[in-house]
Amino acid sequence: MWYNLNDALSKNRLYTFIIGNRGGGKTFACQRWAIKDFLRNGKKFIWLRRYNSEVDEIKDKWCSNALMQQFPDNEITFKGKKIYVDGNQCGIIMALSTSLRVKSVAYDEYDKIIFDEF
Repeated sequence: MWYNLNDALSKNRLYTFIIGNRGGGKTFACQRWAIKDFLRNGKKFIWLRRYNSEVDEIKDKWCSNALMQQFPDNEITFKGKKIYVDGNQCGIIMALSTSLRVKSVAYDEYDKIIFDEF
């Protein structure tokens, strides 16, 4: 059993903060939601971490076996800092610490930012 985002997302807020116990499934629930939403509407997501070192640390672990089991008919892969589903880019992992270098860039194809471990 993992965390269920339905109640939090039903509030239709601009910002939603989810705070809970460690290992409760918050990250997994957000990954699952972002991929399901991409498969449904084609909108990409930004997976945000605080530091670039965290990005490097999690990119090999982002596609867990539990996540893969939720999408048995789809192939989820990770190349560089981009996340792909069935060969189509669905998301990108970025670090907040590098935001000064990426100013004035439009991310029109992205409709959600998930700040993991804020």
